[in-house]
Amino acid sequence: MTTTTYPAKGVITSSCTCYHCPSCEMTFTDDTYPENCDCGTPCTPAYESCSGECWDFATEDFAYNAFTPWCLANETDEFAIYGRRMGWTNGSGHTGRLTAFRELLNNLTLNGDFILRWELSEDNKTLTVVRSSHDEMGAMFEVVPWNEGDDE
Repeated sequence: MTTTTYPAKGVITSSCTCYHCPSCEMTFTDDTYPENCDCGTPCTPAYESCSGECWDFATEDFAYNAFTPWCLANETDEFAIYGRRMGWTNGSGHTGRLTAFRELLNNLTLNGDFILRWELSEDNKTLTVVRSSHDEMGAMFEVVPWNEGDDE
């Protein structure tokens, strides 16, 4: 579960499990779930894998608690992603101009198992993502406002 207290943090994985508190109707993903919810009720598995509702929950959480506040704080709807330590070659690079959350997510995910750990700074101006996978232990990405004239 992501906290709405900033800095906000969250996790998206390619193979997550969701847990649900039936009393509070709270849903938690991955290793962030508590054994018992704040209300004292034990959490139970809600979904089998990171498809369907579980994947939707994690990505909507990222969009709502990180990407949207970042766009508002930076007064932009155009952005780029700058990455380093990517893949087994530890490469660096950046995207061209992006304009939608789906583009952000598509550029951060890969075809295989991965974990994305995102964090939004307290002032909502800095959005970073660390990706771990078979080929990388911590590729680092920063979402930055697009400036006219940046390389495409």
